[in-house]
Amino acid sequence: MIAFLWFACGAPEESDSVALDSADTLEIPSIEGIDFEATLEEAFVRALRADVQAAWVGHVQSVALAEPQCPDFYAGTPDLEMDFDDDFQGWVWYDDCQGTATEFVGLEGWTNWIAAESSVENPEFMFIEGERSLVGDGRVRQSGELFYEFDGEGADSIYLEQSGESSYYSYSSYLNGTLSGSVLGEDGSYRTEMYVVHSGGMGQTLEARGNLYFTHSRLNERFDSIALDVEMLGPELATEEDCTLEPRGWIGVRDENAYWYEVVFEPRNENGEYENDPYTECDGCGELYIRGLPQGIQVCPDFSGVWAALSAPSSDDYALVLRTVEVP
Repeated sequence: MIAFLWFACGAPEESDSVALDSADTLEIPSIEGIDFEATLEEAFVRALRADVQAAWVGHVQSVALAEPQCPDFYAGTPDLEMDFDDDFQGWVWYDDCQGTATEFVGLEGWTNWIAAESSVENPEFMFIEGERSLVGDGRVRQSGELFYEFDGEGADSIYLEQSGESSYYSYSSYLNGTLSGSVLGEDGSYRTEMYVVHSGGMGQTLEARGNLYFTHSRLNERFDSIALDVEMLGPELATEEDCTLEPRGWIGVRDENAYWYEVVFEPRNENGEYENDPYTECDGCGELYIRGLPQGIQVCPDFSGVWAALSAPSSDDYALVLRTVEVP
């Protein structure tokens, strides 16, 4: 039967081979006039600011604008059509209302707690721990202007040790969402998924990975996005084998034509060996890649100012109670 069908249809004709054109070489955009050092320094700091603290400040200030019956507040999950877990244990505002000068639309839910431990024998020594989360899709307008908008979710935690004049903190944050509004100040509106961990006081460490897209503002009047995956060690914890001039990992920025520019840093590893000499020298420099292609160009930003830009949120920020903001 198979042979019959083959003869009925006729033997397949031999097809001529088709010559394929070689792939076009990727165009490398001009980098004339770009200060990559200054751009990466600013990109690093702005990426670190995209944490839950940024969203929380806007949230707290928005709640402080509440008026009687605008918006409605709930303890736990209200019996409404909401994208919340049924066992949500926090607070929620949910409404579409216009107050005297403030409009609330959508919903925001949050949780927070803070605990401190000390002793009568040594009252100067104290442990403080706190956690908080924020989730929702809400918008707040004041006098017709967008004051604060958050669509997404995030959570962070803080651990503090205080002993006289010495102190130590560890902070971790994950934020995935879109932030907008005048309350954000110079950072403007942006969308991000960013994981940040840093510690300070008696020892400085830093880890950050994620991406950040600016809706309106630009870095160096050219770049609208940041992406990074880095680890960095402060001088207080560094040994002779560690490098504090540069992070381990990479930082990239994207221009408005969707071209990515990445700088890869390869400081020596923990045991002091150089796996790819001379690129792993601890010189504060990294190799520039454009559209994924190495350019043979070294970029040497000064990241010493990154540590000054880092700080732990105040423990008071984890003690948000509706009575403290005089919500009716």
